[in-house]
Amino acid sequence: MMNDEAFAQMKATAFLINCSRGPVVETEALIRALDAGRIAGCALDTTEPEPLPDQHALRGRENVTITPHAAWYSEQAMVGLQSGRLRRCGESSQASGQSTWSTGR
Repeated sequence: MMNDEAFAQMKATAFLINCSRGPVVETEALIRALDAGRIAGCALDTTEPEPLPDQHALRGRENVTITPHAAWYSEQAMVGLQSGRLRRCGESSQASGQSTWSTGR
C-alpha cells in the first residue's frame, strides 16, 4: 500500500506512522523516500522484515523511530485478556453442562 507512488504524493513534512502490519509499507520504497527527503520521517511499530537486522538502513536515523511491536503489553492488559478468556470458557462450559473452568490454553 505504501510504495514509491504513495510516498511521491506526500508532503515533505509528512511522517508515516505504521502500527498495523509490516508488509503495508514497502521497506525499500520507504528508505528511498527518506533518503530523497520526500517525507520528514517515520514511526514504525512493525517492520518488514521483523525484526529488522541490526545493520538495516532504517536503523540509526534521527527521523526514524522503531518500537519493539509490543505496544499492547501491560500487566493490566494481561489480566484483562486472561479474565476475558476465563469468562468466555466458563460461559461455554456452563452452556454445555460442564462445571470446570479453563484458561483456554
